[in-house]
Formats: sequence, structure tokens, C-alpha cells
Amino acid sequence: MSILLDMKLCSDLKVDPAYLESIPELRADSAEAAYYRAIMNRIPTAEREKIKEIYAERGKIIQTTRPKGDALLKLKFQWYLQDYLACVASVDENVGRVLNYLDSAGLTKNTLVIYTSDQGFYMGQNGWFDKRWMYDVSMRTPLLMRWPGKINPGTRTAAMVQNIDYAPTILTATGTPIPDWMQGISILPYAMAANKKPERDALYYHFYEYSADHTVLQHLGIRSDRYKLIYFYTVNEWELYDLKKDPREQTNLINAPAYKKIAADMKQSLNKLRDKYDDHEPAGELR
Repeated sequence: MSILLDMKLCSDLKVDPAYLESIPELRADSAEAAYYRAIMNRIPTAEREKIKEIYAERGKIIQTTRPKGDALLKLKFQWYLQDYLACVASVDENVGRVLNYLDSAGLTKNTLVIYTSDQGFYMGQNGWFDKRWMYDVSMRTPLLMRWPGKINPGTRTAAMVQNIDYAPTILTATGTPIPDWMQGISILPYAMAANKKPERDALYYHFYEYSADHTVLQHLGIRSDRYKLIYFYTVNEWELYDLKKDPREQTNLINAPAYKKIAADMKQSLNKLRDKYDDHEPAGELR
């Protein structure tokens, strides 16, 4: 997760491993080099050569400057942001192409468009990059919906939404019944009537894929509109945040006397959500 220590020049920043062969401290290991090749091999040959030509400048800079410490950190961060902004520009352009096509084909009024993502993403906050954490930078995602005649432009809602709600929402839009086994709810009522009373007062989160990318510790938790409780169950560590006073989640209040009752209430609510979703493994009982 650390930009300096964990961000890879080849697999994350597209520097050809060949440029690093003469620099032992930066040389890519076999796994990173293989991952770089796998990424590039997905791209058609003509486009691949253009991309490699563009990113060759980075390899030349590394060879010339042999950066370390802060100099390497700054390079990584700048290149990371450049790639991110290029990605944003591409998404913006291609979402526009989709919307323009719907307009030109006369399909706009009959199409529900949903723009979202799988998770949020760290862009240097706390020196981190990537996702998977329950902290808001990673947990919160964009969610925009367009359906002329059904959803009024500019409608906003404070309802808590999860990605398990997307399938029920799409089914509702098509007039298809939601199966009983689905855990989510349709969010169309909130999009179509911003003043509708929310059904949820908290969200449940569980990351269990350790030791996948960046070895983020397994953790689960609950987020209300004001508080967030996180439990790292492999190391038996709790964190509690007051999101109103501390939106950046910098101060852990789990042992603060003034928050003792809040912590207890949040733990009780967390257990109820674990029961609701039948999610007790691999965490087991909370300690």
C-alpha cells in the first residue's frame, strides 16, 4: 500500500523491466517482470508498441537519475497521478460516447445508466495507494444514475448504498422480481424520491482476501452515518472513528472513555449484521 515501498515500477507504473536490469536496488524480480509482460500481452501489438514508446521515457529517467528515497517517491507519485488522470480522461471520453450513442439511437428515455466502481481508491493519502481497506477513501464509491422521465436531474439522497444493491436495482428497473436469496435492496425508490426514509442505518464490510495484493489484513466492520467500527480479527485489534469530528479517520477512539457506550453499541450492531448476512467465517467469534 505504501507508494514508496510497495508501488512497483514495472507492474504499477509500466516501466519496462529491461531499463532496471543494471540497477540492483530497483531491478524487477521474476514475478513482477512476468506480471508486466502479462499486462502488455493483453494489448494488441500496434497499440502495445505505442504504449511502450510512451513509457520508455520513464525507464530512461530511472537509468539516468537512479533515484532513491524522496526522489524515487516523488517520481512514483507523479507518474501514478499522470496515469490516473489519463485513465479519468479516457473514462470521461468513453462514457460520453455511450451517452451520445443512446441519444442518437433514441434509446435515452428507455435506458437506465449507472456509473459506479468496485471500491474507492487511495491516491497518496497517508502515503498509500490502492484499495481494500474499510477507511472511507477506499470504502466509498461514486454512484451516478440517469433515467430521463424516471429520475429527476440533480436528485441526491443520503441513503446508504452497497454494491449488493445493484442487481436488485437493475431487476426492479426491468420489472423483474428480486429473488429472496439476494441480500441487497433496490435503490430506485431513493433515486426517484430523494426524501424517502432510508431502510438502513449502517453498512457492513468484510475484507478476507489476505494475502492477496499488498497483504491488507483481514478485517470487518460497520459504518453508520457518524461512526465506524473496524475489527482486524487476525491480530485482535479494534478501531473506532467519529466521522463527524474526524472525517479523515486519524484518531482511534476505541479506548476513549467518552466513547465506551458507542463502541459497545456498534459491536452489538455489528454482530446483528453478521447474523443477517450469515458471515461468521473466517473471523469466528469477535473478541
